[in-house]
Amino acid sequence: DQPRELTLKEAAELVHVSLPAASRMVDDLVRRGFAQRREDEEDRRMKRVCLSDGGRTVIRRLNAARLSGLEQFTATLTTGERRSLASALSKLLQREDVAACRPEGPAV
Repeated sequence: DQPRELTLKEAAELVHVSLPAASRMVDDLVRRGFAQRREDEEDRRMKRVCLSDGGRTVIRRLNAARLSGLEQFTATLTTGERRSLASALSKLLQREDVAACRPEGPAV
C-alpha cells in the first residue's frame, strides 16, 4: 500500500494552519522520523510529504489507544445510555459541517 502524499499546502489546509506553520510542523515530524518529504517530480518548487513507517506505527497505536478508551467508557454505560449516545452521535454525523471534517481515503 503506497503512503498517501500531500503537498505542503494540502497538509496546511487539512490541519487548518498557515503554510509557514505547516512547514515548521513538517520539519519537526521529518526530524523525528515520523514523516518524509520530497520534491515533486513535475514541479521541483513543490514539496510532497507523507508519513514514514514510524509515523504510521504511531498513528496506529494512537488509534488503538483511543478505541480502547472509548470501549472502556461505553462498557460503563447502560443499554439505554448507549442507545442515547448512538442516537446523538448519528445526528451529529448528519450535520454538513461535521461530515465535511471526515478524513478522506483509507484509514492509516
